[in-house]
Parts: sequence; structure tokens; C-alpha cells
Amino acid sequence: MLQLLFALLAGTTAAITGYFSSLFFAKRAKSRYRVIEFTLENGKKQRIKVDSLNPEVIKDAVESELQLENFIRSSLKELVQSNGKIKVREDELADFVITQGDQVVIVEAKASAKNMTDDFLPKLEKKFQNPYTILLVEKITSDDPKHDIKNLKVIRRVRNNNFKLEFLREIVSALSMK
Repeated sequence: MLQLLFALLAGTTAAITGYFSSLFFAKRAKSRYRVIEFTLENGKKQRIKVDSLNPEVIKDAVESELQLENFIRSSLKELVQSNGKIKVREDELADFVITQGDQVVIVEAKASAKNMTDDFLPKLEKKFQNPYTILLVEKITSDDPKHDIKNLKVIRRVRNNNFKLEFLREIVSALSMK
């Protein structure tokens, strides 16, 4: 009888321990993410944060960011042609560094605001001393904590005829801030 009681107690304890440990590890797995690094044909290295290692999720994030970068690149070419004082370069840290005099605007393309790595903004601050940063994203999530950071504007790319003009106005406005 005593053996049966110990067996039931041991089984119940194991089941309860298993249940709580599975809850703990499930929560921990949800909060985990991976930083994916890849190199473009031109040698520029890219880093994105993804919360899934599903190849489709990674592929969509990479393709979305590359499309956004191409949109930004073509838009900035038009801006430079219309205003010879504005200089644009691509950087190993940020997608685009736009300068006019001593004003610096950083433009970063991400599939989602959540794809920005945690060390991105501190590295920008260190390298560029308080730049105005525009994060251009395909989608914005309501739980993204980066919306309230000083000198950071998150813009969702909308597919309408006026978006390019609105985007360029945002850059020009940021360059004219003192």
C-alpha cells in the first residue's frame, strides 16, 4: 500500500513539474529571436531580427527589406538631383545616411519595426551623435517599443501615388531641423 502511495505521489509530482516546466520553456521560446545576417551582391552586410526560423518568414523579411531599400535608393536619387546640397551614401551600419551641412538623417528599411536589432539605435547614436532616424517599414505593430524613442520616426510604406513625395518631404524636413 505504501508503495502504491509513493508511486502515485511520484507520478503526480512528475506531472506537475512537467506541466510547469513546459509553461516556462514555452514562454521563453516565445520571447526568443534570432539575428539573421546576410551579404548583398555589392558586399554590404545586412542584419535583421526574426522571431521565427521558418524559411518562408526569413525569405519574406529579406525580400521586403530589399524592395524597400530599392524604393528608398530611387527616391533619394531624385532628391539629390533636385537639391545639390544633399548628400547620400550607403553605410555598413545604416541603409542610407543623408547629410546636408551638419544635419544627419538615417533611413533604415525593415519589413517590420520588430526586425530592427536591439543594438542598432545605440550603435547609431555612438557613430553619428544624435542623428534623426527614419525607419521605413512595410508593417507597424502596436506592441513595438521603439515608437517613443527620441529622434526616431517610424513610417509605414503605403502604396499610393503620394507616398514617395511624403517620404522625401519628411527627409527634407528632418534635414532643416536645428
